Amino acid sequence: MADERLPAPGWLRLELSVDLSSRQEDESDDFGWDSWRGSIVAGWEVDVDLEPAHVGALTAEFPREIFVEDGEITVHVGGCELMVLHLDEGHPVFGDQVAVGPYGPAIYDAGDALAQDLADVLGPLTQGAADDPFIQEVMDASEIGWYDSLVLLRSIGIHERFRGEGIGAWAAARAIMQLARSETALVALKAAPLNRTKFLSSIEVADPEAHRDLSPAEAAAWDAACVRIAANWQKSLGLASVTHHPGVLFAPGGQNKALVATLRRF
Repeated sequence: MADERLPAPGWLRLELSVDLSSRQEDESDDFGWDSWRGSIVAGWEVDVDLEPAHVGALTAEFPREIFVEDGEITVHVGGCELMVLHLDEGHPVFGDQVAVGPYGPAIYDAGDALAQDLADVLGPLTQGAADDPFIQEVMDASEIGWYDSLVLLRSIGIHERFRGEGIGAWAAARAIMQLARSETALVALKAAPLNRTKFLSSIEVADPEAHRDLSPAEAAAWDAACVRIAANWQKSLGLASVTHHPGVLFAPGGQNKALVATLRRF
């Protein structure tokens, strides 16, 4: 039973909480960074969704994550992390006169001071001239021509036992609807696997972190994975790929058809 596929959850819940903004308090405070963490919980009705063997398997495999009450089983199945950048009302982050200049470079520097993955997304969003092709793509996506907040999906992970059911996509969509309800928010992410080590054909004992460059074959596998992930986010969240930065995806906040369809799965 341990290797048998479990039934899809009857329902899901995302529990979001705000975390300490960053180690770099000055940069964080100046530009209103908030760090959010989400706990993804799956639930089943014991007599409806699960057979006794399934209940036993869940209890054995997830003794610390499982909770049983009133005929329902809930299990912590994954988590996500997002960063939200916001400015004072009336000072849009991206707009005709604000897209790059005085905010753009400072916003990039603030993100770069926090983490490299933020810089990877913020670089294309904030660096360059106001008529940069990417900036224009972002502006064209907005019906009102400006954004007053930026929601970055940094990471999302689902326990391998529960993958393949669309749980990660649902959680991402739910988080976006909670943190980017309005079209004045810009949602963005970088499509890439969470862990590069599994793409390495070998890991040197002297380099347990495997901070070496990928070989051509390893890089090809990594790139293929990035393409698959990007396609999934585009389909499930309604994000658009950027012409000159295909690994960076974005969309205005609020509802879109793809997002709504993903949320309706659970």
